Amino acid sequence: MPTQKKYLDSSGVKDLFHSVLDILDITTDTVQEAIDLKADVASPELTGTPTAPTATTGNNSNQIATTAFVVSMLNNIAPVESNINRASKNYEIGEYLINGGQLYRVTGAIAQNTAITIGTNVEATTIMAELGNISNILASIVSVQS
Repeated sequence: MPTQKKYLDSSGVKDLFHSVLDILDITTDTVQEAIDLKADVASPELTGTPTAPTATTGNNSNQIATTAFVVSMLNNIAPVESNINRASKNYEIGEYLINGGQLYRVTGAIAQNTAITIGTNVEATTIMAELGNISNILASIVSVQS
């Protein structure tokens, strides 16, 4: 015996249509609430203490630099000298060292185990000052090539 088909009358279709609309309304509200919680792509405002994977020392990519990466790079660039009076290694002009949290630029070559003298073979500096120096050098290169 063939199955008999059942049809909805107009009120049944109307009820079904409203039920679907109610479901869609709930779904779109839920989706919109989730979207509202997301940070803007162009200018995200992160809250709490965001973390990221730490790149390997020497990484030169567009990866985000964590504070651990920066400290690692600084320790590579500017060894920490525990005794500011005697160099633990040879230093060339333009290298950096750190002592007591202070960054120093080497202005005169220093042989291992020789005196480190502020004003003679090193001068105190800051990372921001050095970044400014680099910026000025890059600007002069660009203007020479223009």
